[in-house]
Amino acid sequence: MENNKFFPEVHGNLGFGCMRLPMNGDKVDYDEFIKMADAFTDAGFNYFDTAHGYISGKSETAIRDCVAGRYARSKFLLANKLTEPYFNSQEEIRPFVESQLRLCGVDYFDFYLMHAQNAKNYKKFTRCKAYETCYGLKEAGLIRHFGLSFHDKADVLDMILTEHPEVEFVQIQLKFSLSLKYSKYLSIQILFSSVLILSKYSKTSFENTTLPFLISTVLFCIDIVYTPFL
Repeated sequence: MENNKFFPEVHGNLGFGCMRLPMNGDKVDYDEFIKMADAFTDAGFNYFDTAHGYISGKSETAIRDCVAGRYARSKFLLANKLTEPYFNSQEEIRPFVESQLRLCGVDYFDFYLMHAQNAKNYKKFTRCKAYETCYGLKEAGLIRHFGLSFHDKADVLDMILTEHPEVEFVQIQLKFSLSLKYSKYLSIQILFSSVLILSKYSKTSFENTTLPFLISTVLFCIDIVYTPFL
């Protein structure tokens, strides 16, 4: 399997997103998640992604028990995120990140992102010096790569990257679908939720704006929805 061009520790161009996991009632179905994680790693992939709010915190502990607790640390990469509701001051950020490390059962995150950035919440991240604080955690060894996930227009992204040239990568979520109509009674809609990891080494266009990024990794999930035409 070919490694990622810009982040060679990433094996292939597929990641395991843990925003949704198989559930047994209100608990993550560990048996099913273990089967899925094993199939993913047996195929040669190694990038797992989570955030504290995913499944009300159960995603992080499921990764601890089903991934970090079962594989050598060198066998998997883990991305996590700083999300707006979980801090209100600069002083709260490092303790929060350290709590995420404990919940995930790891000593460091391979990728750490400023989560779901947009023009509104970026003001809070700026006021609390979240970028500076988390970049300092990289220097302290708690984070290997520092980036952000983005949900806004190109000019906002351009502003953030201009103000924070230390950002190494950006995740941008693109959603699209493919509908297959089998009869007048049934169709199958395949929903692709792809995350593009963009890396600051070349150029591509984003909403008619040229930015210093090149798509280097395409990640995440496919959902299948059955729609009856009745």
